[in-house]
Amino acid sequence: MSDNPFFSKSSFYDSIHFPHGFARSGHFTKKEADLLTESGYIIKQLSSGALLPQNDAQKNMLAVIENLKPAETALEKIWAKYIQLSTRKPTKYYALAGNVDQGGVDYSDQSAW
Repeated sequence: MSDNPFFSKSSFYDSIHFPHGFARSGHFTKKEADLLTESGYIIKQLSSGALLPQNDAQKNMLAVIENLKPAETALEKIWAKYIQLSTRKPTKYYALAGNVDQGGVDYSDQSAW
């Protein structure tokens, strides 16, 4: 048993926002990814209301989740970072292919040779 008040035997994964895992996403350090995987299940249950807080650490986390207090502990900051990254809109990039009109200039009578 861990001394972590959020420890769960169930690991936490978010395959929608982080399909390759937290550690391989490039957003979390190895330590942050491990803490999130180990503790995220309980925190997710607290945030959804499926679980009531059992100790002061869980009560403080719930206050952070509800924006009643700022994140202070490392785990609270990691969870806030996870929420920020998982709720942002994805950036879409577009590429153009083909000829781009250069303002109506006609180069058909000019030769490259």
